[in-house]
Amino acid sequence: MVDYIHHDDRNALDAPGGGDRNASQWAIGYLFPLSKRTSLYTSFAHIDNEHGATFTVGNATESGTGNKAFNFGVVHNF
Repeated sequence: MVDYIHHDDRNALDAPGGGDRNASQWAIGYLFPLSKRTSLYTSFAHIDNEHGATFTVGNATESGTGNKAFNFGVVHNF
């Protein structure tokens, strides 16, 4: 799996709050099936912030704290 996201902040640099705070995120992942119901997964993501943007890599349960993330886990379907 491969993913690319770009956030384009269209405010001018001299706008209140700084403006033009673009960010790009890319990610790569892999799913390895062990059986019909069980799989291993891994992924890595990285965000490049520009002009003081403060985006972080997070997930569905937390907002994240840095610009890189690595995940590894097991999925079992009942």
